[in-house]
Amino acid sequence: MPFVDEFADMMDDKVQWEKFSHQDAYGVKNYAPPVSIPAREVRKPHIVTDASGREVVASGIIYLAKAIGIDPRDRITLSNGRRPLILAADSYPDEKGDRVEAVHV
Repeated sequence: MPFVDEFADMMDDKVQWEKFSHQDAYGVKNYAPPVSIPAREVRKPHIVTDASGREVVASGIIYLAKAIGIDPRDRITLSNGRRPLILAADSYPDEKGDRVEAVHV
């Protein structure tokens, strides 16, 4: 069984993902409608390199069962209703080439 399928069994949280759409002339960010995604939220401080190349302390990692291409400009709402900043996102392949995504917040 591929790792992605096994890992999906551990996805006991749900997050809401809103893809960044655009920013208007007044600086207001607009997003696509929210999509509910199975996830695993792990609160563990760690150092990560953000989109501007700075090393910052992230408060945790959100693992998603599939790689959807999260961008730091997107918006994510955790299962507790909190909306942390997305600092970085990585995706990792399993032995069949399917990918999982790790979002650093």
